[in-house]
Amino acid sequence: MSKSVISTLESDESRTASLRFLREKKGVSVAALCKKIGVKPSTVYGWESGRRKPRPDDYSRLADALELCHIEKVELFKWYVRVIR
Repeated sequence: MSKSVISTLESDESRTASLRFLREKKGVSVAALCKKIGVKPSTVYGWESGRRKPRPDDYSRLADALELCHIEKVELFKWYVRVIR
């Protein structure tokens, strides 16, 4: 595979494996998500920007609050693993 194809695939994966992408795909605002999981907007913005790392229990609360299907949970897990490194 050429370098440009690989970088395109990596950027596509990082886009789809992101909290913001999944939240927006589900049509959930930051305010609504915060209300569902009991955190401040700055926490969600921090997770989405990579400035803050979510705890393990945050992953399951996010998956439940966003009502993710199995495939979307896998995408959220990819994001989670990437950001906690």
